Amino acid sequence: MSAAGPGAFAGLLCRLAAALLPRASRERYLAEWRADLAAEPQQALRYAWSALVHVLELRRVVLEAGTDAVPLRCRAHLHAYVLVHDNPEDRKYVSRHCRRCGYIKDDGRSGSQPQDGLAWGVSMGVH
Repeated sequence: MSAAGPGAFAGLLCRLAAALLPRASRERYLAEWRADLAAEPQQALRYAWSALVHVLELRRVVLEAGTDAVPLRCRAHLHAYVLVHDNPEDRKYVSRHCRRCGYIKDDGRSGSQPQDGLAWGVSMGVH
């Protein structure tokens, strides 16, 4: 192979990997991979092969980070809540965590008035 051969083949592998990513993310990752190839030309083939081998995992992460990662039922506010007792010393503090999307609904302390009204009130206003 000529001197440009390994670099050209590495570029081809990176373009192939980018083609497997969601359309909105392709240019960003391809630009990053090209910069990395230029920075380490001796390791270009190894790096490009690694990008191609791991692109499906990267695709999964990119898709999960997007807005489409939230399940339809959760977008319709039909969460699958699990009760979580956040304070082991006082089991009256309860929050609900959705096991599908991770949304947290903090109901605060159930069944009684708060001991420290200011801090409790501020935390209740956040959720």
